[in-house]
Amino acid sequence: MCKVLNNKGESPFFLAVMSGSEQAVDKIISIEEPRFNMLRRHDGTTVLHRLSSCTEKTGRMVLEKYWWIMNLRDEQGKTALDYAKQENTKWLVNLLTNPSLIKKQDFDWPEACEREESEAVLAFVETCPDLKRVCQNHIINDTLVHRVTLPTYNDYVKFLKIPAIAELNNSTNIWDKTPLHCALEKEDMNFAKALLCDNEVDRFIRDWEGKTAMDMLANLCKKNADWERMCKDIKVNPYLRTTYILPGTNLEQMRTTLSVIAALLATITFAAGFTLPGGINSDSGQALLGKKAAFIVFLLADAYAMCTSMLVLFCLVWSMVSAHGMARLLVDRSVFILMQSLYATLLVFVTGIYVVIEHTTLWAAIVIIVMCSIIAIMANRTILHKVIAMEMRVHLQQKKITAIEESITAIKESKSTLESREDVILLIGSDYSDALVGVGIIQALLND
Repeated sequence: MCKVLNNKGESPFFLAVMSGSEQAVDKIISIEEPRFNMLRRHDGTTVLHRLSSCTEKTGRMVLEKYWWIMNLRDEQGKTALDYAKQENTKWLVNLLTNPSLIKKQDFDWPEACEREESEAVLAFVETCPDLKRVCQNHIINDTLVHRVTLPTYNDYVKFLKIPAIAELNNSTNIWDKTPLHCALEKEDMNFAKALLCDNEVDRFIRDWEGKTAMDMLANLCKKNADWERMCKDIKVNPYLRTTYILPGTNLEQMRTTLSVIAALLATITFAAGFTLPGGINSDSGQALLGKKAAFIVFLLADAYAMCTSMLVLFCLVWSMVSAHGMARLLVDRSVFILMQSLYATLLVFVTGIYVVIEHTTLWAAIVIIVMCSIIAIMANRTILHKVIAMEMRVHLQQKKITAIEESITAIKESKSTLESREDVILLIGSDYSDALVGVGIIQALLND
């Protein structure tokens, strides 16, 4: 019966507040928590608009529980404060004017999101003074943006423009999922579309499974043509991937670094094009070594290096005025193009040296070619990572050996038993065979 509404949209709870019946208000709240439609009737008037009919005790109790609807307006645009002033209810005016005096009870926003009470959620967002802190205290670190469900696309767009909500657009929960991840999981196309159209939303944050929102979007597009049409409408390509930009990368800092390197390469290669190896004929103005194959390779490599470095600069310029997703792609592709320019610049150096000294000091030219070839091979990211990983393993192994030697020395000096043995096992690490060797050494020493 508590949920039944009359033709005006008034619930028993609303009527109890309007009549000032303290017992009825207490009884209804004790039976069941009133839902949002029980707090507001069809003309927009809420229970807080009618608190002037209640005693101060009952009014405080209702206000402490439903403080989050104090800013809602009725059809005439009036708030609860306007009604309190009109009725000249001083205690209510004082409380509504100074919300810090209200002992606010927690609003169960996860439950409101679960019930899809969008108006209640929006009222809470507009009234809550510290939304970010309230959401971060949730047990799984979810926020309103992770859970909210609104009727239309335009509602989502307005919701995301609220300053307090904009701060949470890229927040992650305990599973490292962003609101965009959650919208795609629920297959809420309107919400996903609104987030994808927001330039501040990061589409490439990875969740605990290593998936980005774009990975999930690509899977949805493969299964459902409606999602693919939506992506085409908003000009989002879910199949594009970034290779070099990781989650959390500072795009501005990366852009600055790349632009400095690209500008330097463009300057070097431009100068090399007019400082030809072997010089030029003073009479004809033509290059003296112009017919040699190595010289032609030099010119082509120099032109390629300069063009690619200039292309990097163009990409970086356009990335500064592009949407967030496109800016990430432009910067990511700039890294690849810049690598091409670096390789070409290395080839310019090798061919320039070779064409000049091949007849006089061939061995030196060969040494230079070998050195530069090794650098070019080592510059490959996969190979470089493997080499660094090997060096780290050797370093860690050396630390383990040193730790074992120190523990053996400690045992010889102190004749300690179990404690030192456990320390050695911990120092050796998780490798089972190494641990057995270490324990065997310790046991042998202890038996001496």
